[in-house]
Amino acid sequence: MYCCGLMITSCQVNLSKCKEIVFSRPSVKLDILPDPLADIERVSCAKLLGVFIDCRLKFTEHVDYVIKISNQRLYLLQQLRKQGLSDKCLDAVFCLIILSIITYALSAWGGYVTKDNINSLILISLISIRLIGPMYVVVLFI
Repeated sequence: MYCCGLMITSCQVNLSKCKEIVFSRPSVKLDILPDPLADIERVSCAKLLGVFIDCRLKFTEHVDYVIKISNQRLYLLQQLRKQGLSDKCLDAVFCLIILSIITYALSAWGGYVTKDNINSLILISLISIRLIGPMYVVVLFI
């Protein structure tokens, strides 16, 4: 079926993949939540377009995820350095597998991180500087 030149299909919502998250202010002592929707799971944290967000609009879980993935990939960089990969190639691999993860949607979650999370991200940058040099790591904190 076509409407205004667009093809309209009969799409149905897959309720088994739907999640409900109720946002509330952190300072409220008594949470008055609406009744849960039928057949839809209510969660306190959800992944939306690759970014974890919780019901208090905190991004701590996302930063923890980024740190975990970055640490795993830094280990890979260490192994590549031990295998004799050149500095130029290490820089390219760093940009592809670590810098892209850290900077993805940074403008959305970057202003909401705690000091502990910032310190963890700084630690990742210091390890990166030790491995490949300061060329691309400085970009993280400008």
